Amino acid sequence: MKKLNIEPELLEQIKVGALVVCAVSLWVIAYQVYTYFGDLIDLLAALVNKGN
Repeated sequence: MKKLNIEPELLEQIKVGALVVCAVSLWVIAYQVYTYFGDLIDLLAALVNKGN
């Protein structure tokens, strides 16, 4: 297998780019989970209040 000849600067940019993509993806997932659970909690609160 031939070793790829990538410049260190380019490699560093690729690493930074990958980290940014990972961070953004995680943030989006966390935000979606948070909003989903927020809706779920509102729904549960409504059900509990309806029972009283």
